[in-house]
Amino acid sequence: MSDVKSFPEYSYKDVFNIDDAKTALSDKQVEALHVDEFPDPVGGPNLGKFLDALFKNKTLLALKISRNKIDQNGAQKFAQLLTHNYSLQHFELRENFIQLEGVESLSLMLRVNKSLVSLSLVQCGLEFMAVSAIASQLEKNNRTLLRLDLSSNQIEDAGAKKLAKVFPINNILSHVNLSFNNIGESGGEALLSALKQKHKQFTNFSLCELVLTGNKVGNAVHEIDVLLGKNLGSQREAFTFASDYAHVAPLRTTKVLLVGRDKSGKSSLLDALIGESHCQDYYETFGIASTPVLARIDGSEWERHGIKPLNGYCPDFLARFANIYLDKQKKEETEQIKAENANKRNSVQRVIAAVTTRRASATKLDIDRQSISGRGSTTRRGSVFRDVVDIFTRKKNPRLNDEEYQFHDIDNIDVPSAYTDEEVEELFRPEVLGKARRERDNIGFIVNEFSGLKTYYSLYHAFLTQSGIYVVTFDLEQLLINLDEQMDTLRYLNYWIKAIRYNSPGASVMFVGTRFDSFKKKDGRKVKEYVEATNVCLKEITERIFPEVGTISKDEKLKKLAESFQLALSGGEKREVTLIKNKEKDLLFFPVDLKTGEGVAQVRSALDEAAPEQLFFKTPIPARFVKFLDSMRAMKRPWIEKEVVKKCSEGILESDEELQQALNLFNSVGYIMHITNIKSYRDCVVLDPSWLFENTTKVLSIASSMNPYNATVEAAGLKEDLVLYSKTGKLSRDILLLLWGEENFNFLLKYMEQNLIMSRWGFQGPDEDGSKTRYIVTSAVPMYTGSRRIKVEENLECVFNFNHALTLGVYERIACQVVQSTLSANPDSPAPELFFGYSKHYFGNDFVFHLERTPDTIKCYIDEYHKAPIKCVSKLLKMFGKVRDLLGEGMEFNTTLKIGQEKYEAYEVVKEQKLGLWC
Repeated sequence: MSDVKSFPEYSYKDVFNIDDAKTALSDKQVEALHVDEFPDPVGGPNLGKFLDALFKNKTLLALKISRNKIDQNGAQKFAQLLTHNYSLQHFELRENFIQLEGVESLSLMLRVNKSLVSLSLVQCGLEFMAVSAIASQLEKNNRTLLRLDLSSNQIEDAGAKKLAKVFPINNILSHVNLSFNNIGESGGEALLSALKQKHKQFTNFSLCELVLTGNKVGNAVHEIDVLLGKNLGSQREAFTFASDYAHVAPLRTTKVLLVGRDKSGKSSLLDALIGESHCQDYYETFGIASTPVLARIDGSEWERHGIKPLNGYCPDFLARFANIYLDKQKKEETEQIKAENANKRNSVQRVIAAVTTRRASATKLDIDRQSISGRGSTTRRGSVFRDVVDIFTRKKNPRLNDEEYQFHDIDNIDVPSAYTDEEVEELFRPEVLGKARRERDNIGFIVNEFSGLKTYYSLYHAFLTQSGIYVVTFDLEQLLINLDEQMDTLRYLNYWIKAIRYNSPGASVMFVGTRFDSFKKKDGRKVKEYVEATNVCLKEITERIFPEVGTISKDEKLKKLAESFQLALSGGEKREVTLIKNKEKDLLFFPVDLKTGEGVAQVRSALDEAAPEQLFFKTPIPARFVKFLDSMRAMKRPWIEKEVVKKCSEGILESDEELQQALNLFNSVGYIMHITNIKSYRDCVVLDPSWLFENTTKVLSIASSMNPYNATVEAAGLKEDLVLYSKTGKLSRDILLLLWGEENFNFLLKYMEQNLIMSRWGFQGPDEDGSKTRYIVTSAVPMYTGSRRIKVEENLECVFNFNHALTLGVYERIACQVVQSTLSANPDSPAPELFFGYSKHYFGNDFVFHLERTPDTIKCYIDEYHKAPIKCVSKLLKMFGKVRDLLGEGMEFNTTLKIGQEKYEAYEVVKEQKLGLWC
């Protein structure tokens, strides 16, 4: 089986001591690490240091440890770590005597771990009992492992027979290496028998290589090679057919945005949905954490990182078509055998009928006929004529079906293949078909968890998209029982509902109330009353901000959904917010207890049910779109310029219109970020959204004393700059260069500036230090500690009323826009005074004015003026308009001016009629 390529393929970095290993594990550029025979082995005193460094690493894909005296204790600790590791795809222990206890721990890890696709335990002293532990997990629980290498051990015939029982059941494994294991002829016959049994049931099974070199299995090895060679050829043929004739299919992926105030249980809810145990300790999320998960349609726990591609998005996409092709082949083969068998039975019956008419005494022949018919019935019920069963024994989901996969007409010779013959040869891997089989009918979620810290709220507008499912979490105890926290909880609920109204008119919204146990602790008899009170509260908020919720019929919703799909790819969709209700309990929210897991299954089920109704989830896309996505990712950069994007599409996409459609789609589901609002970098693409999340939130994170980057900043000798930032919100260029690096500095700076998250601070004055270039981060400015009483000319008050739609972060962006515009038009202006929710500004010598935020308005008080005050308001309106262009049409407000005692008039009227002191 030499034509099966080694996979996964990694570029290993070799290290030979613990210090080099720790350095490599701290380097995000290292994707694969080979720890080779340390002078002070990892299995000794260095084990704790190595495991600590590995625990902190979130990017390593492959780890190989050779000859480092890892014993059963070390293997157990590695197993514990891998249970909660979501990045490693390949783990290898070579020449480490881990014994039975160590293998049992690793096998239990396979029950939970959903990211490991390759496990290698070479020359580790494994015997029958150890192999039995691994086989049990592969037989019953694990459906992610694709390659297993147990070579150079002592599993013998008993171990081979135990593994043979796995093959008819597990349809994911594609490569098994059992070389040099002292397996004899009986073990070889058991393996062959299992593969023959499997081959009778499925044309489409993934195992393509079973290495038995160095064993004395007799002639069985040749039959095994022929059988698996045939299977490998079938899979390669299916993949080639998919490359030639795959037309369109849905991605079946959507975004989930997990939002809410701090300490409301967002991270714990995600852990519960994935099936991880509840953590009592509180860990704050910094910025935005992105997690791709695979949701199983049978209602079981989600799998973290389950939808990450092995060999590119397009091979994964084509592998789905290849599996359907193989399934249909098997069905046709089965039907053909049925038809041939039926013809044989009919022939026999015709002969019997003819004989019966010639003989009056037919008793014996009747008995024979019954026996023949009986044998036919038994055979038909046997494995040969069994209707082809589903390869996963999966439950069919009525919302998802194979009819969504459309092939080109086989007679259409004008359809170009997705890949050339050479590319097919390069990209085909049996593992990809195995992975696609377990994912084909499931749901992909890209979960973005937003920190609840107020510091980040001015940033979030840049990452809220028009589609997706918003899961708004809130603490039930803080809403109804702990009255000190009640107002803050309501403010955050209002913020997120308003933000969704602003930025995501096509989204779905789900409310999840955590700490349901607090109702029972307070008064178990009043739980129903508390739940109803919560429901009334949410109803009042949603109906005020989303008046359309609950007023539209189901038929109208379906019609609008169909229209939105037609408009979606062109970017012209107009959709309304959909509220996901708790149908089981007839509530607007889902009460959950994260300690016991009560209510989590209902949340998971509601999300699974809502996913197919999201924009682009069912939208059929051509294979060339996904190939274009891989073409961009092949650049191996976090972001690429517009020109590079265009070049990646050449020879793949058919027009500029298709290019925009593809970018719009991948942006909406969360695979990329298509930048459209940054002039300097318009139409560039961020290939790794989590990279942008991390680097933008770094800037806001360092204002927190708990931030992990602070030590790095202080070690670089920038402690004074850090102190100034925490006190004033003014950030030095030196800190930004340290956080971002030179290569991506200009892109990230422009992104932050043009998204109005920060502005250059170029003002001169006695209190300004001109020795360093600095930037103001308006969401990091301090609270105002002085008197809020503003002395202004009577009646020179302007009110920008947002009518319940002023969200956190809007004021900060407006303040940032005012700073930028002032520096651009009046660079000699005195420096503004910026505080949280309040600021004082100067437009040259023409105007001095104050801006103040209230819950629903931004007020402007003009303190000094040397031109008509209406001109100051006109300038501000232009600046507000730029912010609205950035945030979207959802930012609606009206402007009134005070013209007398408690008397206000619209800006347009005051300007036209020249009322009061304004003109």
